[in-house]
Amino acid sequence: MAQWGNTDTLADAPKYESPVVSFHGTDDIVAPNKITILHHGIAAGERVRLTAVTGGAPTGLTDDNEYWIIVVDTDTIQLSATDGGAAIATITANGGAKMELKVVPTDVVFVDVEEAASNHAKGLKTAGWTKYSTYVDALGNTRHKSEVLVAMKRTKAQAGDAGVLGTNDDDIVKDTLITITTQPLQADATVDLASNDPIQLIVAASAVPAQAVTYAWQASTDGGDTDAWATPTIAGATNGATIDIISTDADYLAGMQFRCVVSSTGALAAADAVSSVVTLTQSA
Repeated sequence: MAQWGNTDTLADAPKYESPVVSFHGTDDIVAPNKITILHHGIAAGERVRLTAVTGGAPTGLTDDNEYWIIVVDTDTIQLSATDGGAAIATITANGGAKMELKVVPTDVVFVDVEEAASNHAKGLKTAGWTKYSTYVDALGNTRHKSEVLVAMKRTKAQAGDAGVLGTNDDDIVKDTLITITTQPLQADATVDLASNDPIQLIVAASAVPAQAVTYAWQASTDGGDTDAWATPTIAGATNGATIDIISTDADYLAGMQFRCVVSSTGALAAADAVSSVVTLTQSA
């Protein structure tokens, strides 16, 4: 997935997402570094790309380069070479050149068909240009917000297919998929109240793309009702792939059920994976 203006052309940008303003290389530069553009309508902090339509770029600026907007007033701006940085100190007019500044949206991305097929958890289901952002809800969960701007029904583009996708496109990493490779037990465990031998439950899981996973064991005493699963008071239950259940512990009698919820700790979206359920049964 590429942000507009990085590896994909701005040619297909909807005008409301990437407006263009113009200024004259001589008449509109106010020494030492202010540019006059009547009713420019550009917000402070916006990223813009400078294009010399005629002539060359003013001294102090580079043609086809990106800058950040500093708003002086409704008719005057300055340019910074970095996001949040200071204004470029000196801009000198270069004859009768005509300049354009095109806003480069930072929350608009291109999604190709392969990425659209593998990023449903992010809401990215359609190939094309998409307005995409994340936010944290009241519970601290990262949520994804997307809006398709330009849908494209096509395959991955060939190199040089400007405006769609090139071989240098910085693809989105696919959603993380957690797979449980070892289930706790294939059969229910038998509790032997005559011994103190622990019942050991082991689970193993992996995440693709590779990142750390955490293990949270849960127990239920009422047949595994979804609302009744709770963390048991067992060593390692909150982040261990292995737990030992002491068979003589009165808290873990016959009929109790156990499962493990595996989560990803990385920044990418990942759905939790839940292990098979183990039911304790009492021996005769």
